Amino acid sequence: MKKYIFILFLPCFCLLSYGQITIEGQVVNKTGLPIAYASIGLENDSTGTISDLNGNFKYTFNSNSNKFIKVTHVSYMTKLLPYSTYSDRHKLTIELTDKNVALPELSISANAIKPKGRVNKGLRIPSDVKFSGEANNMECGPYIKSRKQILISDIIIKVKECTYTECTLSVNIYKMNGKNNMNNILNKPLYYNVKRNTNKLDLNIRPHEDIILEKGQKYYISLRIVDEKSDGHISFPLYMKHNLVRNYTNGTKHSIPVGLSFSVIGKEIQ
Repeated sequence: MKKYIFILFLPCFCLLSYGQITIEGQVVNKTGLPIAYASIGLENDSTGTISDLNGNFKYTFNSNSNKFIKVTHVSYMTKLLPYSTYSDRHKLTIELTDKNVALPELSISANAIKPKGRVNKGLRIPSDVKFSGEANNMECGPYIKSRKQILISDIIIKVKECTYTECTLSVNIYKMNGKNNMNNILNKPLYYNVKRNTNKLDLNIRPHEDIILEKGQKYYISLRIVDEKSDGHISFPLYMKHNLVRNYTNGTKHSIPVGLSFSVIGKEIQ
């Protein structure tokens, strides 16, 4: 049987220097500490960038655009910068405000001594999903629907190979409220560093907070590259499972019939 590679190119937008603005700076919290991997982009625009590990960023866009610049991070309130705040300044310090988080009250079921698996694989097909390109604002992943109310302990992702010297992956979990409305239920980011490896491996990602999947609720679990140390790619097994490809900055999205699949492990709660 022939084997094919399904390649998901994370778009890199090439911009001409004529008629454009380049801004750079740092994203920080209220105490001045840098915020890594914040997304920066024009509101309702497909372009964008990501702050590095030290919160620094550089972003180039059309000068005839007077849109808000949107800055997002899972742990902080979204910030919108009006045109007047960046049009005549090319060096910015962007301060984000912490989210006010209400912690859920948990009651572990007496019959939930053993972990319960939520395997959402779909049909494995003889192909691979290959993420190739610079870190940007595109994310991809499957839908899942929980049969029970589950407190997540682990998210397991199978990797075929990684040819980057090192790359950082980000996982997000969105609660679907209708077709076009989704809310990220994470309050703390989920990152995983993957080093060059030509062998198969399982990424075991453990949340740093209590994440609950509600019974009967539909969710979208996504994966994106937020940092890489060299040219290369990372590839995953391909499944016949509906996936969503989404722009993290402006929220535009489209469905594809094949893509990634994750295993979610947790405990049933009441």
